[in-house]
Amino acid sequence: MEEGLTGRNISEKIPEELIKPDKEGLISIQEGMDFCGSTYSFVKFLKTFLRSIDDKAKEIEDALTSEDYQLYTMKVHSLKSTSRIIGAHRLSELSKKLELAGESGEIDVIKEKTGELLELYRSYSNKLSDISSISLDGIKLRPLASREIIDDAYRALREVAPMMDYDSVEMIIEGLKKYKLPEDEKERTEKIEYYLKKLDWESIQDLLNDKKEV
Repeated sequence: MEEGLTGRNISEKIPEELIKPDKEGLISIQEGMDFCGSTYSFVKFLKTFLRSIDDKAKEIEDALTSEDYQLYTMKVHSLKSTSRIIGAHRLSELSKKLELAGESGEIDVIKEKTGELLELYRSYSNKLSDISSISLDGIKLRPLASREIIDDAYRALREVAPMMDYDSVEMIIEGLKKYKLPEDEKERTEKIEYYLKKLDWESIQDLLNDKKEV
C-alpha cells in the first residue's frame, strides 16, 4: 500500500509501475482512481489508452493532412477527455486548445501546434511502457460504485458518444463493469455495451439522454 500519493491515501496495492509516472506528473493515480474507482479499472484503462496511441495519433494526423477540420476537432476532443481521465494534464490542455482552435476555425494554430501534440501523445508509448507488463491478476476491486462515480462515468460517456469514439466508450463501460452497480445502472450499462457492439450510436445516446441525473 502506498500512502500520500497525490495527496490522499489509497487503500489498495498500487503497482510500482504507476508510482514513477505519477511522481513525474505524467499521470495522476488520484484522478485515475477517482474516475475508474479501483486500481484494477485504472490499470485496465491505462493499458487500453496505451494500445490505442498509434491508431489515434494517426487519425489526428490524417485528419489534418486531409484538411478535415471537423473530424480533426472531434478527434482532439476525444483525446482531451481520455487524457484528462488519467491525469495527463499537459496532453489534455493541449488537446483542449486545439479543439477550441478547430471550433473557431483557427487553422494556423492547428497547423502550428498539432506536431507538438502528436509528439507528446506518442511519447507516452515509451514513458508508460512498463504499465503494459502489469498483471491484473489479484488486484483488489472496490465492490460498490458510488453515485458520484456513476454520474462521472455518464458525463464522460456524454462527451465521447456523440463523436462515435468506440474505444473511449468501451474504456468507460469497462471501468463501470468492475463495480457492483445498482440493478438499473447495471442494466443500462449492459444495454450501452450491447448497442456499442452493433455501432448503434443513436440508441446509446437515447440511453444517455434518459439519464436525467447526469
